Amino acid sequence: LPTRVIDVGPSDGSQEPFLSITNGKEGSWIALSHCWGEYQPLRTTVATEKILKRKITHLPPTFQDAVTITRALGIRYLWIDALCILQDSQCDWAAESSQMGRIYEEAFLTLQLDTIDSSVNLLGPRETKDIWLEVPFMMQSQGCKGNLYLGTEATNVTSSFVNSRAWTLQEFLLSPRTLVLNASGFIWSCRSL
Repeated sequence: LPTRVIDVGPSDGSQEPFLSITNGKEGSWIALSHCWGEYQPLRTTVATEKILKRKITHLPPTFQDAVTITRALGIRYLWIDALCILQDSQCDWAAESSQMGRIYEEAFLTLQLDTIDSSVNLLGPRETKDIWLEVPFMMQSQGCKGNLYLGTEATNVTSSFVNSRAWTLQEFLLSPRTLVLNASGFIWSCRSL
């Protein structure tokens, strides 16, 4: 595991997420790739680290979406740069940023948020334009059902907003499996030889 991760708790959501120091512990994690935009409402600093180790409240909607997906996939840990690197410590930032290649390469999955606005909920209802196939699905074990929509709009990962930024393009290229979330839906990308 990376040095710090967000422990999202069990998949039933019975525990609030908190910042965890891993001390060399092993496990699977999901990495979040996103553009910060002009304002980052929540970040870990030397002053806030102790508080966030107890409980992380008031996550922006995009981070809440990442927690929801991590739990739904049965993964316990989530890595978000804004929360897992001390943003006001040059020493910590240098040490942790040097590990980012490994963090994305070894992540179980990378969630890439194709938006610059952290206040947008990407798991909510969305427009269904250019749909050419609708497939009903049901997951009895999770108690959910709905429809999967396949269309032409959400098929080109390389033209997404985040891939116009060097950091997020690098994170996409390093990740073996990426789920891109945007206003149109989800895009699955799997690196192959």
